[in-house]
Amino acid sequence: MKMINPSNFTVIMSLWMLAMPLSLLNAAPPVANTTKNRVFQKTEKLMVDPFPNQVAITEKSEDAGISEMRLLIATSKNEEAWFFVHELNVWMQASLGQVQSLDSKDRSLGVYINLEGPKAIFQYANEITFYHFHPIAILRSAKEIKKIYSTDENGRPRTLDKKTLKTLEAWQYLQNHMPSYRDFISLAEILKILKASGIQKKLNAKIATPLGIVEYGLTDEGLQFLEKHDAQQIEALLNNRFTEFQIQKSKAATPLSPTDLRTKASVVQEALESLRGNEFKISFVPHSDIPVEAPPKFTQFAKATVSICKKVLNSFK
Repeated sequence: MKMINPSNFTVIMSLWMLAMPLSLLNAAPPVANTTKNRVFQKTEKLMVDPFPNQVAITEKSEDAGISEMRLLIATSKNEEAWFFVHELNVWMQASLGQVQSLDSKDRSLGVYINLEGPKAIFQYANEITFYHFHPIAILRSAKEIKKIYSTDENGRPRTLDKKTLKTLEAWQYLQNHMPSYRDFISLAEILKILKASGIQKKLNAKIATPLGIVEYGLTDEGLQFLEKHDAQQIEALLNNRFTEFQIQKSKAATPLSPTDLRTKASVVQEALESLRGNEFKISFVPHSDIPVEAPPKFTQFAKATVSICKKVLNSFK
């Protein structure tokens, strides 16, 4: 996929499956909205792209926000991203709009991210976490999978038996719990902006998935790798590692079905470990290990918090 010029301070966060054909991702994305004249709009809960040209912001704890994301994972057709500001218990929308899939009007490819956001927020906070979630709606149906794999690598027609189809469904469900190469590219761009601005504060990056929370990062070797290689080479590295994991699982005759993967967080953990290598930091915490906290009743922000939000907005301009 063609990336937007970094001068626009935007990049695409993709939640597309690692092994899906590149031919489905060749569309150039539309021009992203800018943050000029965008104002904050308070909400009672985390929402997906609720206000055009406005930044949704809500006050709640990190665990309460995760609980709301878990609902969005099951109900939303599109992805969304937020910055969670730890000192303020504030969630701020990080996206600038949705990027639709090339082959489906009902499926999102990702969101545009304002890369200047962390730099502005870090003027008033020491730690933020960059969150996005992978909705179940991104998963392809059995019919779509059959169409994608209707021919082999030589273009000859082939028919998938029921067992193979179920296995492919299971693999894509597993991939929905993984950071994509675009997730790492986005993180590298954010870190690059922070470094250029002389900001040395704590930035975390996490993905809410059906079974848990994935935290991902880049080692010094990983940052150098991303600087020296293009998107296709980064994708190939992750694909090769996941393929090796698939082969190992197949040799071990590990049962793989969507039902198994939905109940075995250990399989997700193994798959994530296969991607790690020397370049990537990846860890996984199942939802069962995260405290469940009901979202508190919405209250008005204190004057000090409103003042901070205004300063952050002015920093975007």
